[in-house]
Amino acid sequence: MQQKLSNQEIKALLKVLDNTRDYAIITILLTTGIWLQELCALNTDDINIEKSTLSVQGSKARTIPLNPQTKDAIARWLNDRPTATSGALFLTNRGVLKELSTRSVDHLLRSSGEKAGIPSAVTSHLLRNTYTINLFSDGATIKQVSDLLGITDYYTLSKYQKLAETGNNEHPLTVSTLETRTDISKLISKVFPVNPKQAKKLSSLKVELRPDPAEVIFGREHIIKDIKAMLNKGQSVLLIGKFGVGKTHILKNIASTIQKEKVPSLSKRGRAALR
Repeated sequence: MQQKLSNQEIKALLKVLDNTRDYAIITILLTTGIWLQELCALNTDDINIEKSTLSVQGSKARTIPLNPQTKDAIARWLNDRPTATSGALFLTNRGVLKELSTRSVDHLLRSSGEKAGIPSAVTSHLLRNTYTINLFSDGATIKQVSDLLGITDYYTLSKYQKLAETGNNEHPLTVSTLETRTDISKLISKVFPVNPKQAKKLSSLKVELRPDPAEVIFGREHIIKDIKAMLNKGQSVLLIGKFGVGKTHILKNIASTIQKEKVPSLSKRGRAALR
């Protein structure tokens, strides 16, 4: 039985997630080690974005520091989370909005693992094992792990510690961050496997793109001429439809040429609008 996910498997698992809810769910499980039932019982009030903490309620109540990547994943989900009467952190995305069940999360984990090509079944227990072994690999003490996981059984913790010491474990990929937090918070920051998602670059050019108003007039001289004539007569213009070029560029071109011609400003003579 697979004891933990490798770094490459973790990266592959996160890569197949295509929405902020699922990304936040798996990120939390990977970086806090909470149980599946604890995850589904989380409410929005249990997340303190300002203090970067997650509060687990129940018989093993505890507060777990969040590293920057997990905090960001949760914040992005909260921004997308639909308004609902339920205070549950994670909601269903079909039918009536309600608390996400343990069965639904288990299905999400297993199906995501299959998409990522991971041979073993991906379960919350496997993610918890991964988190715990990585903690010990990074030098956490039994007391620190006990506080984070809510486990007081020394025998169970020592088994995890032995796996970290004797198993063929990769050192978790680390993220360089400015650390001003406690030792346990710094430790948690090491466990997160990859950098947070980055916005895709729109262009490989290393210079700022500034549209030249002169670029938009090619093949559209009659449009420019008609619009300018109406504006100069004090008539308002509404741009609609597809002109083959950006309508914003057309307005920039007109404004630029009218200014050069020293014609009275458009706000006094006429007004152009987009649609």
